[in-house]
Amino acid sequence: MPKPKYPPERVNETGKVRVSLNIHNDGSISDMKVLRASREALGDG
Repeated sequence: MPKPKYPPERVNETGKVRVSLNIHNDGSISDMKVLRASREALGDG
């Protein structure tokens, strides 16, 4: 499994994020959205 790529300015960010998403039978993901983030910087993108 490939490791996620993080923007350089976010590599050392920590916090919690609650997301909503749909996972399909083929493993693809759709309709992902951030529901809540402990820090604004974690939920902006």
